[in-house]
Amino acid sequence: MKSRLRMIAGVVAVIGTPYSALAQDVLAQRYNVFIQHDKVSFIQKTIKELNTPEGRAVLSAAAAYLGVDPATVNAAIAGTADMVVPKDQQDSRGIIRSSEGYTICLAKPSNENMGAGQHGIETHGDTTFNTSLVRVIPGRNNDDGLVWYTVVPFKASTDTRVAGSFDVVFVKASPGWRERYPNCRPSGEHPWLARNNHTQLNVKCTVPQYCE
Repeated sequence: MKSRLRMIAGVVAVIGTPYSALAQDVLAQRYNVFIQHDKVSFIQKTIKELNTPEGRAVLSAAAAYLGVDPATVNAAIAGTADMVVPKDQQDSRGIIRSSEGYTICLAKPSNENMGAGQHGIETHGDTTFNTSLVRVIPGRNNDDGLVWYTVVPFKASTDTRVAGSFDVVFVKASPGWRERYPNCRPSGEHPWLARNNHTQLNVKCTVPQYCE
């Protein structure tokens, strides 16, 4: 698979820069995830341009999530970063950060019927793939974006892997954004908690520093 990804030992490698079109009200991106030891593991954005069938499909999905007419929303593809998960670590974590001037709105599996896992998130062989939606909370948290955490045990001759596809939607963090986009999820909520091919969606915040 061709990729601009590169490995930095012991940490997640982050590649790419945000798009400069910050006049848009909504940014969206679709990610594929595949994590398996002894293979190239990644969390990789799939959409590079808006004017493609895939780009238009992602923005239509984002409008549906927000409950607005796609023809009326001023949206663009988010230039968020790709990530590589180190092959020599059982536990890995990172964040898909919001572009400057934006806040995360929501994240969800892009196809809940895809693959063998529940709700489109595959966690085979005692693996874990958890996420948290986080926003800046003065004195408690300085990050804004989608925090992710995976556990893929080193087990020989077993199918231990994480796989799936998910969408992330950001909105411009201007005054009144909550009223304009009431479908945005609360800070600290877990878009999904997945283990052993069992997935829970939109789980109430369990990490106090992230909770609204």
